[in-house]
Amino acid sequence: MRSFGWRTFCGGCAAVLSLLMLSTVAFAGKLTDGWKDTLKAMDEAKLTPAKAVEAAEAHSKGKAVSIMGMLKDKKLTVTVNVIAEGKCKAVTVDSAGKATGMADAKADDMSCGTGADAVKMMDAAKTTLGKAIAAAEEHSKGKAVAAMSAADSVTVACAVGDKMMMVTVDKTGKATKMDEEKEKTPIKGG
Repeated sequence: MRSFGWRTFCGGCAAVLSLLMLSTVAFAGKLTDGWKDTLKAMDEAKLTPAKAVEAAEAHSKGKAVSIMGMLKDKKLTVTVNVIAEGKCKAVTVDSAGKATGMADAKADDMSCGTGADAVKMMDAAKTTLGKAIAAAEEHSKGKAVAAMSAADSVTVACAVGDKMMMVTVDKTGKATKMDEEKEKTPIKGG
């Protein structure tokens, strides 16, 4: 069995947190203004993470392994990492829900390290990142802002009220765990 060490810690929680890149800092699970602004922009655009995943998969002919939405220069951008043609690719989706570009993902991107195994898990379970996001949103009664696949589960960061909740979705597509994010997590600028 291949070991991923800390990459699969808490079903990928550490990996999800390393992906979050907004211009603010999240402390003790509180939803920061940066996340609130991103969620507002997604609502105004009527763009859901599931729609962005669908657009990215259609554009790349690959399978999504992570997603993150952010505002950059007050413009909504969603990045969906996919495994396509055996490589990890970053697909950009605009606020209209259209895939506008695709490039090789950054070599240090956490989702690329476990992406191929995550795709195998999802294929075997007949599930997708979009379905995992939907299960997490239903379970948390919140809105997804980021998701990260691991070899055995998907972790979805959901905004629930004024809190950031980490929802674990198992390989059957069922939300099995939800915890408030309690780490003091610096989030890089967007």
